[in-house]
Amino acid sequence: MLTDYQKNLIEQLRTSGVSVEMIETGIGKSAVENKCRLLCMAANGEKRPGKNETLGTALKRYSNAGSYDSEFDAEIRKLRPDWFDDMAAVKKQKLLAMALTGSSRPNSAKHHLGRALINYTNKSRKTYDDKFDAKIRALRPDWFNK
Repeated sequence: MLTDYQKNLIEQLRTSGVSVEMIETGIGKSAVENKCRLLCMAANGEKRPGKNETLGTALKRYSNAGSYDSEFDAEIRKLRPDWFDDMAAVKKQKLLAMALTGSSRPNSAKHHLGRALINYTNKSRKTYDDKFDAKIRALRPDWFNK
């Protein structure tokens, strides 16, 4: 069943002359087209578009700042709450699991968690986390020896 917001978007599309095929193939360029494509992706269980992809950037804008749309934000979060998980918390859990299992320190140039480790344990970074830093250093002091 479509929500009022979704019905409104569809009506906007009809009046703009955009075809369903354009939405499904991601050819659309307008905010309405992008929102429809994102809602379709969410409803169909597709993975979240990457932050460097056009639709990923659009998703961030519509749900965070800039062209913020509170109705779209509520709709997309209802469909796919997993798209908005706290990624920092997820990465910290993965790093702690690596530390506990005896894995080697992730290389910042070769492993996606390597850069995250630096960001969360370096006091000069905006994402520094003193509690995480203390916990990971207690588990794996060898990861921080020079």
